[in-house]
Amino acid sequence: MNSMAPSVKKNFYRDQKRSIQKKTEVEKVVKRRIYLENYNPASFLSIADNFDPYYAFTKEYTELVSEQGLYRVDQTSNNVSRLNQVDLPIVKRANFIPGKNIIVDYSHFERTVDISQLPVEHTPIVYTSFNYCFYGTDVKRSLLYLVIEGTFREKPDGSTKNKYKGFIPTDIYFISDEDIDNVLIKKELNEFLLMLI
Repeated sequence: MNSMAPSVKKNFYRDQKRSIQKKTEVEKVVKRRIYLENYNPASFLSIADNFDPYYAFTKEYTELVSEQGLYRVDQTSNNVSRLNQVDLPIVKRANFIPGKNIIVDYSHFERTVDISQLPVEHTPIVYTSFNYCFYGTDVKRSLLYLVIEGTFREKPDGSTKNKYKGFIPTDIYFISDEDIDNVLIKKELNEFLLMLI
């Protein structure tokens, strides 16, 4: 039976530990974003009810904008991370559905997690994102999400069933880590796009 020499084994486990530590320090968020060209996010509010069967979850987070960079505080876990944007080319797909173009943005953030110090001077912006997928709350089956991001004029108090009351959409996009020419992705994307237009 082959076994590693003690010094080799020690170096192997040390390198493995360093690798694990490095992964926890920097996390890449590399999902591609897909935009319907020239779509006004505010238009979504007039058709929002049509998407309720596809509603998956809501997420809240706070972005801290400062001269030192952009930080994000997750409202659920209270984890703080620094966001470093990696700009990559965008790809325009003309007539993805008849008469409508989409834009695929491959840019992503490298997220440094577990930040212990924040800039003293910063501007906080609280964002809410409503997330929809083809299979509703069965999120593991879906390869694609529709994300509506925005802010609330005032914090909802739970007194209304309308979850969009006071919501101001600032961005709308699809997100996936799969190729958009994948047959299943294309099917889900086409159906959502047809609902939006």
